Amino acid sequence: MKKSVFKCRSEIGALSILFLALLTPNTYSQTQFEPVANESKAVESQVSSIPRSVLDIAQQVTVRILSDKNSGSGVIIGRKGQTYLVLTNHHVIANSSHKTYQILSADGVTHQGTLLSSSSSNSLDVAFLQFTSDRSYQVAQIGNSQQLTVGEPLLAVGFPNWYSPNPSRIENTRSWGNRAFTSSWGTVGMLLNKTIEDGYQLGYTNDIKGGMSGGPIFNKEGKLVGINGLMKSPTQGSKAIRFSDGTTASTEQSEKILSLNWGIPITTISQLRQWSAFIP
Repeated sequence: MKKSVFKCRSEIGALSILFLALLTPNTYSQTQFEPVANESKAVESQVSSIPRSVLDIAQQVTVRILSDKNSGSGVIIGRKGQTYLVLTNHHVIANSSHKTYQILSADGVTHQGTLLSSSSSNSLDVAFLQFTSDRSYQVAQIGNSQQLTVGEPLLAVGFPNWYSPNPSRIENTRSWGNRAFTSSWGTVGMLLNKTIEDGYQLGYTNDIKGGMSGGPIFNKEGKLVGINGLMKSPTQGSKAIRFSDGTTASTEQSEKILSLNWGIPITTISQLRQWSAFIP
């Protein structure tokens, strides 16, 4: 596990409590198509007018990534012939003993994944995997994260590692396959002009659980604007947050940062060499 300003980082294997709705065999298990609690009436109104197709897109392009030790989430962002490019977090794939990965696509098919590169050389908590298939899979449409504004609705999705229907029962979802898929509506809570660490600049209010790391974040048009990675940690109170450039956030800013989940903006990721090799 990488050192983080957040003790409750959304790392693979982090014990999280997940409440999934609509749990039925061989189908997706997803949260309600609405914003998380405590969002304003204005935001609820915005989300209610967003077509169901946005969630459908999210389901089709989101994949589950499994290794010998971990499980996490990812998103299909490119295709060349029969080869697909998957974006995820570096910390999702970092602890694999054999460096082999299974990628579970929306149709329930498991593909052998190959690691192309990870954050060791680019200072971002991202990794690129690829898999080959003669089947046709939807590719995420790329949005512009620089155009996001505070208060704008966001959809975050992925595959949480744990399910807990009550305090006395906790179940690992690894064997569930796609049935662990879950989604959460929230809003942009903060946009930083510098990174907390490893490229994290997009703060948002959605309900994120361990195992959703690497999962996509969409705007209201269903376009990819970031990936999940850091979970909120409000219990740390007024802990000072240090930015990657060495400067320290104010007390007020630190408290706000700790109250939000954090993602890596897609515009930042799109500047990497591995991106341009697959995506025009």
